[in-house]
Amino acid sequence: MIENKGSEWHKWDLHLHTPNTKLANNYKCETEDVWKKYCRKLNESDVLAFGITDYFSIENYKYLIEKYKKTYPECKKLFLPNIEFRIDSKNKDSEHIQLHVIFSNSKTVLDKIESFFIRLALVSTDDEALTSKYCNPNDLNEIGYDKAMVKIDVLLNQLEADFSKSEYLIAGLARGYGSLRPGKNDSRGGEYAKELDKKFNIFLGNSDDTLFYLNEVEGRAQYNLKEKAVICGSDAHSFDDLENKLGKPFESRNEEKVLIAKSEVLWIKSELSFEGLRQIVYEPKQRVKIQPIKPDFKEDKLIIDEVRYYSSENLFTPKKINLNSNLNVIVGGKSSGKSILLYNIAATLETNEEVTSITNDKYDFRQGDENFNF
Repeated sequence: MIENKGSEWHKWDLHLHTPNTKLANNYKCETEDVWKKYCRKLNESDVLAFGITDYFSIENYKYLIEKYKKTYPECKKLFLPNIEFRIDSKNKDSEHIQLHVIFSNSKTVLDKIESFFIRLALVSTDDEALTSKYCNPNDLNEIGYDKAMVKIDVLLNQLEADFSKSEYLIAGLARGYGSLRPGKNDSRGGEYAKELDKKFNIFLGNSDDTLFYLNEVEGRAQYNLKEKAVICGSDAHSFDDLENKLGKPFESRNEEKVLIAKSEVLWIKSELSFEGLRQIVYEPKQRVKIQPIKPDFKEDKLIIDEVRYYSSENLFTPKKINLNSNLNVIVGGKSSGKSILLYNIAATLETNEEVTSITNDKYDFRQGDENFNF
């Protein structure tokens, strides 16, 4: 059970694929059902929010939600649909640029995505003049998921027609195949690259891209481009990927010790919701960190995690208050108990004996694995 304590640092992975993903599906398991194992791996992970990704489709996202909720009905982890698109424009390496659209997981939005697909026109890497083909399974199977594309203006116009801007985020690729390849010495000054940059809310990359997109190094600030958050994900396509990368830092090198793959840990400070994720657009520097350990980790401090209070004379119903590790505000009317609660918190941290002489009501504080009762 995950308690909502407001905005806190949690591990997120906003780019991972499921079994039966449309391309490069490497999930294999001979000892148990592949979906059962996949759900178990996500449930056992300390990652609390996932961007379930597939190409031009949310079919596997919907199947996962059904399977996961049946298996772990009490789990409060967050699952967001992340649709990966290939567009008909190329980067400086002659690769078709790719982008992701991360949608809200509200039922209203999920219901609209299917009709959005039906109206979204496709083209092909083999025939960019292709007509009368749309983002539905029949047409995609005919074109091929590895060749299907959308025109960027068609995609943006259809998104705006079918959804409010509060219901999705567009993520460009900062690096990897189909990316814009950021860097001080590349052609980021190109007009088209600048225009695409403006259309993206956030970027998928790694820690090496963060300063670039926060305009703290040379490259974007001179063009008055807005600061953008950089997020990362495991891009998992197999159980090995989940084992090695999900919520963990990972590097793969070839025989010459050259880095060929890298995965990092994404921390976002927000509520576990799509609305919480959207806050990184407005506070990209304050709410996103890519690093191995939890931001603001206080190894030598004890943090009060929750307050439980009850009356020895049954004067009121027992209650529990979850506390945020950084900011809490106690609100109430005059003589509602604000001062006595704060006093007892302070007194309990000093000595239990003082508090027992103040009130007959009993408080129970938890600091990590330690309990304080009075």
